[in-house]
Amino acid sequence: MRRLKSLTAGLVLALCGFALSVGSAQAAPMTVTNFFDFVTAVGSTPITSEGFDKDIADGAAISFDSGVVSTLAAGRVEGSENVVRGGSFRATLSSNPNNGALNLIWTFPVPVMAVNLGFTFVSPLQMTIPELDFVVDLQDILGGSGGSLGVIENSETFSVIQFSVVPGYSQGFMVVDDLNFVAAPSVAAVPEPGTLALFGLGLAGFALLRRRENPMDLELQRTEKRRG
Repeated sequence: MRRLKSLTAGLVLALCGFALSVGSAQAAPMTVTNFFDFVTAVGSTPITSEGFDKDIADGAAISFDSGVVSTLAAGRVEGSENVVRGGSFRATLSSNPNNGALNLIWTFPVPVMAVNLGFTFVSPLQMTIPELDFVVDLQDILGGSGGSLGVIENSETFSVIQFSVVPGYSQGFMVVDDLNFVAAPSVAAVPEPGTLALFGLGLAGFALLRRRENPMDLELQRTEKRRG
């Protein structure tokens, strides 16, 4: 029984070390409101750019040249705008499902780790990245009705961005003149040194507890084996 308790305690220490390492690796995404800062943050990683150079007719779902799919969702879809015209993307949303679409969803063709949007104009809209639990009021973070917003995440990837009207407002509108995103590396993730160190500490505790077993218990185990 004592040996079982020692083994259990060691395993708990190892798992706790691993859990602590995973928790410490998770952090809020970094945001920048300057395209130069975005380029600096992503470094030499290739950036895919969408300049909205080709007009695309208004529709419930449209595809950009970069492979991003823009989809109106929930509510009266035909009452909202989802179109590329004159070198810009334009969208309108409503907080009333009877008047227009409630959400606009951008789906990327690959998992990404960073995105930057250049807004010519934005009225009360919020941007959500569900996979990162990230939500911002665009006018608040931009400090006005236009500007650049970049979101960079180094430890997680995401594939969807959602836009919706800020609570308390009836309608939201945006004009985006450029979209840039960085695809996540395709190689398997390698544990960070801190992760390995914490997990190692847990295993060390496991080994230490095994060594501290009562010698009498070990002798009893040997005696029982000989009798068997």
